[in-house]
Amino acid sequence: MIPFLLYIVKLSCCLTLFYVGYKLLLSHETFFHFNRSILLTGLLACMLFPVIKIKTETAGIIQQPMIQLERIMIEDDYSRTLVINNETGNASRLVGKQLPSFSFVELLALILITGCFINSCLLIRSHISLYLLIRNGKKIKRNDYTVVLFDNPVTPFNYGHYIILSEEDFKAYPETILTHELAHYHFLHSLDIALVELLTLIQWFNPVIRLLKKEIQKVHEFQADAEVLKTGIDTTTYQLLLVRKTVDSGSYTFANSFNHSKLKNRFTMMTKKKSNSWARLKLLLLLPVVAFIVYAFARPDVTRQLKQMIRSEDTTNPIYTPEFFEVELNKFISEQGGSTSLSLADKYHFLAEKTNFVNLFVNAVDQILLDNCDYSTLERLPSDLTQKLVAEYSNKKPALIYLLIDQGASATARTEIFNIVGKIFEEKEELFKQKNQPVLLLFGIPRNNGISATISGTPSETYPVYIAFIDKEGKKIRSFALENKDPVIGSFALEHARFINEITEWLKSPKGGKHFYSIELNVHSDIPMGVITDIKDVLRKYYALKIELASY
Repeated sequence: MIPFLLYIVKLSCCLTLFYVGYKLLLSHETFFHFNRSILLTGLLACMLFPVIKIKTETAGIIQQPMIQLERIMIEDDYSRTLVINNETGNASRLVGKQLPSFSFVELLALILITGCFINSCLLIRSHISLYLLIRNGKKIKRNDYTVVLFDNPVTPFNYGHYIILSEEDFKAYPETILTHELAHYHFLHSLDIALVELLTLIQWFNPVIRLLKKEIQKVHEFQADAEVLKTGIDTTTYQLLLVRKTVDSGSYTFANSFNHSKLKNRFTMMTKKKSNSWARLKLLLLLPVVAFIVYAFARPDVTRQLKQMIRSEDTTNPIYTPEFFEVELNKFISEQGGSTSLSLADKYHFLAEKTNFVNLFVNAVDQILLDNCDYSTLERLPSDLTQKLVAEYSNKKPALIYLLIDQGASATARTEIFNIVGKIFEEKEELFKQKNQPVLLLFGIPRNNGISATISGTPSETYPVYIAFIDKEGKKIRSFALENKDPVIGSFALEHARFINEITEWLKSPKGGKHFYSIELNVHSDIPMGVITDIKDVLRKYYALKIELASY
């Protein structure tokens, strides 16, 4: 969603600059066909400029606002992930807690989508109204267009290949009005309006898009008026006709009305001397605006920019944060055809096909499990992790560190983990570039995120909770099952307490205590959350490195 919101912001900037440039340089010229071409080309260019990717060596002053905006959005989105992590990392946190409903980015997206939906409804309503109006009129087919007549007074207008007017106007001014509306039809003015309306759906909040629509409608009327005057009608007679027909033309969004534009502007253009052909060269004055837009949206090299903006100012002892890796990860996802707005579970499954996962888990007492089987320490982690990252994978896919840090882990451990990975990235940067395999890091939430786990024990009504302790070699060394002997709640509560005590005593014993374990926790769907919470609290307290939770 962040890339789309940034596109919307960039598009707004482009449209604003283009409108100002056009209004100052070309709007008063009589090159109606030329001006229409410039307006349509400018709209299409404004849609294209935000997606052009240009890299610069460093970030200039002009680029800073957009870079800072992108950074704010990424940090806000990531901060919400951390809040959810802290709130839901332990199941007990779910009770009595109200998670943040929306991040700033999500709120902006919701407002944008809501506005887009409302404007879509209004646009559809306009089409339906026009359809119903045309259906009830008297139709006269002529070559490639259809005249629709009404007994009641109606302002003449064109809609697609339909020309709508009253029978009175059709009899009184058949040539003048039809010539005007046929000009709209033959010049395909309806397509211009359709393009603007589509842009309005995603720029509904931007008043500039409506100003541009007015400019396009003015040019349409100037072109149609010019076609009428070419037939030889007296200018004053035609102007008097326009004055008589100055009534409300209704709210049909796609209609090209006979008196759509302000009469004063149209009268001025009818009598104005033709502009000098050299005036078209004013268009060249828009080139600096184009250069400004392209440069403002250019981005510095990702690696340099991350080092300049996300690392601390202390270059002798840099601090790496999750944002350092988030930008590189999103860049890789985009290059692989994915969306950076995917949920964590969807990102996990997408990246599982594109990378070689290196799992890195840190438990509540700062102990480390590397790649599901190797136990490490903060002192050994740099060398252990480097071996995993520089390994030659037969599938030639890059390595991705899937990092899960227990919400009870110390802040020191969190910082040190990021610093270790960041330093490896810098030290091996050239090697990774040669292999075209960037170091990627996916920061997961230490809970079941919809990422399915393979659990060997299956709960049942008799044994609704099953726990297995797996050692370094992957062997199951001990298992526990919570037996539900009696459906009475009080009896189950006693069994639950006994079960917790049994696990606790074993973990305190020489056989079970102070060992590293991966734990399979399998629960029946009817088990209360409080039971799961108590079990996970005990496991996290006594050296659990990885808890795979599944519910049936």
